[in-house]
Amino acid sequence: MPRYLSSDTLRSAVRRLGESRAQGRLTDYLIIRRALRLGGEAETVTLSQRDDNFMTALREFTEIGDEDAPEPFFSPFAWTRESKSGYRTRKYASNGPSNTVQDWHGKPNGPIERIPDTRPAQVRLAHRTPEELSQFLLLTDTGAQSAPRAIDLAYWWFRATDIEERFGEDPTEDVLIAAMLDDLGLQAAEAQALLEFDQTPSDAQ
Repeated sequence: MPRYLSSDTLRSAVRRLGESRAQGRLTDYLIIRRALRLGGEAETVTLSQRDDNFMTALREFTEIGDEDAPEPFFSPFAWTRESKSGYRTRKYASNGPSNTVQDWHGKPNGPIERIPDTRPAQVRLAHRTPEELSQFLLLTDTGAQSAPRAIDLAYWWFRATDIEERFGEDPTEDVLIAAMLDDLGLQAAEAQALLEFDQTPSDAQ
């Protein structure tokens, strides 16, 4: 029988992700990371709606409803600090991450490079230290907020996953986190720089 994460678990996780130090651009970065993971040995991603890896990654990370809905996508990071509250229209598939990540080319600590003379545009990962990634993708003036919790990101990633089918049993938090990191292709040092692995708030589900 299919089994999914509870709505209370997802609601709490999304709230904490939205209140964390993550900037909205972390969504775009993780979409590129996922597209690269889907591409296997490929070192580039084509920013096109005709590219299966790119569009699959975009849908997996942000889709929350039917594509024909007015706002079928949602970015879980920084939504508490923006007027759109995280929701994205259908145009997001064509001018969301594909536009955003190209603007990172040449910026200080930018984690993405555009391949010259490619059309549609192709991008690859830039060589950045974990500290540089953190400076670009997380807020530095934070108050009491922490980096996004790894388990909350795992809850979001597996929001539409049949847990029984994927894991065959009740997975521990560590199992969920490890599977999420593998799916997104995040290396250990990179994940440690971008995510919080130790914090356990009292309202965690």
